[in-house]
Amino acid sequence: MNKRRIIWVVISFIYFTGVWVFFQHYEANTVPAALQGSAADPAVFMTAEQLQDAQKLQRIYNLSFFLLTPLSWLLLFLLLVTGFSALLRNRTESWFKRSFARIAFYFFLFQLTVAVIQLPVKYYFYRLDVAYGLSSQSLGAWLTDQAASFLLFTVILIPVVWLFYLFVNKSPKRWWLWSWAASIPLILLLNFIEPVLLEPVFNDFQPLRDEQLNRDILDMARQAGVPADQVYVADMSRQTNTINAYVSGIGATTRIVIWDTALNQLSRDELLFVIGHEMGHYVKHHVLWSLAFSIVISFAGFWLLSVLYSRIVKRWGKPLRLRNTADLAAFPLILLLLSMLMFASSPIEMAVSRMQERSADTFAMEIRGDRDAAISGFQKIAASSLADTNPPRVIRFFTGSHPTIMERMAFFSAYNNSD
Repeated sequence: MNKRRIIWVVISFIYFTGVWVFFQHYEANTVPAALQGSAADPAVFMTAEQLQDAQKLQRIYNLSFFLLTPLSWLLLFLLLVTGFSALLRNRTESWFKRSFARIAFYFFLFQLTVAVIQLPVKYYFYRLDVAYGLSSQSLGAWLTDQAASFLLFTVILIPVVWLFYLFVNKSPKRWWLWSWAASIPLILLLNFIEPVLLEPVFNDFQPLRDEQLNRDILDMARQAGVPADQVYVADMSRQTNTINAYVSGIGATTRIVIWDTALNQLSRDELLFVIGHEMGHYVKHHVLWSLAFSIVISFAGFWLLSVLYSRIVKRWGKPLRLRNTADLAAFPLILLLLSMLMFASSPIEMAVSRMQERSADTFAMEIRGDRDAAISGFQKIAASSLADTNPPRVIRFFTGSHPTIMERMAFFSAYNNSD
C-alpha cells in the first residue's frame, strides 16, 4: 500500500470513527432552560414513548446521512475503477450503432445496477419507518413505488444524459456552458409539468370534498393572490403517516394540495395556517427565486465540474480505461463529482431555504394571525414525524432546510406577543 492510500485510509478511519462517536452522544429534542415547560418543549406535546422513539430514529437518520453520503461516493468510485463502467460501455457499443441507443441502454443498466445495490438500504429505512409508525405502507405497495420511481426518472433522464454527451462530443471545451444553458428550460419545464404529469404517478389527487373548507382555502388564496381554483387532497396515507401540504406548479399548473394525513390530523384552523404558510412561498416567489439561485450556482457548478472532470480524465484516464471526456464509461466519475459539488454547496442551499421558510412563516402569521393554531399545528407535525425539534448545529448546517420546530414555535409566540 503506497503512502497516498495510507493517508486516505487514515482520513476515512478518523472520519467514520468521529461520526460514530458524535452520534453515540447525540441527544434529540434538547430544550434550553428558558423554554422548558413552554409550548416549544417536546415534553409538553410528545409522550415519553414518542420522545424515546424520536431519540432512536433521529440518531439513525442523522448517522446514516454522514455515513451513507461518502459510501455512495465510494460506490461510484468502485464502479469506475473496477472497470465495470468500461465493460458496460463495451457491451453497449457492440450491441448498438446509434449513439442514442447506446447511451439509453448504458444508462438503464447503470441505473439498474445502482438501484439493486442500494435497494437493501432503502428497504431498511422502509422497515424503520413502519416499525416507528411513520408509515403503514405494505411491502408490495412500497416495491411498486420504487419500481415506478426508477422507470419514471430513468425515462426522463435518458434524453438529458444523451444531450449532455452530445454537447461534450460537439464542443469539448464549451460543453459545460451549453449544458448549463440547456438545464434552464429543462428545470422550468419540470416545475411546470410536475403537478399534472409526475405527481399523479405516485398518488391519487381528488378535489377536496369539504365544501366549506374548500371555500375558506380558496378565499385565502384570492386574498393572497394565488391563482388556484381548486384544492386537491393527495392520498399520502398509503405511504406515510406524517403531515404536509403544499402549493406546486407554475402559472396555469399552480395547485393547492393537502395530504389526507393533514386533513385527518389537523384542526380547521391548524390546516389553514399550514396552507397559509405554503401560499407564502408562492406569494413571495420563493419557487422562482430558488430557480434563479439554482441557475446562478449551477453556472459555477458546471464550470467547476468541467475543470475537475477534464483534469482527472487527462491525468488518470488510461488507468481508469477512459478514452476521452466524451467516453460513456466516465459517467460514474461525472456523477461522483456532481454529488461532491452538491454536498459542498448544500450549506448555502440550506441557508437560503431557511430564509424562505422564515418568510413564509411570517406571511402565514400576517394572513392568519392565529398563534395558537400555528403552535398546536407544528406540535402535531413534530409528533407525527418523531422530529428532533432542536437538532445540533452540524445537522442544521448540512441538512436543515427549515428553521427548527423549536425556533418556529418561539417565533410564533413572539410574533403575537409583539402585536
